[in-house]
Amino acid sequence: MNLRIVSKFATVLLFSGILLGDAAAAGIQRSGNVTGPGGRQYVTQGNTSCAGGACTSQQSITGPNGKSATRARAAQCAGGQCTTSGTLTGPRGRALQRSGTITRN
Repeated sequence: MNLRIVSKFATVLLFSGILLGDAAAAGIQRSGNVTGPGGRQYVTQGNTSCAGGACTSQQSITGPNGKSATRARAAQCAGGQCTTSGTLTGPRGRALQRSGTITRN
């Protein structure tokens, strides 16, 4: 997979997440258009749902060439500690994964 392409999709996913929001409430769906580098249009769709201290979020973005990338995230919090995980899957099916723990002091 071309890392530059993944980087562009990740950048657009990041900005579309910021612009469209990742609201932490039960059953929120969103969609929209994002103008990326060079004036190219990207179509985004996503949803977020939360229940019992756990939230999941999924988002997809389709570029002007018809190729798409997806992002899935999950978080669960209890007792001042949250665990998170996420996967970014590029247009060729290769995935980047991350996970972590956040602790409140």
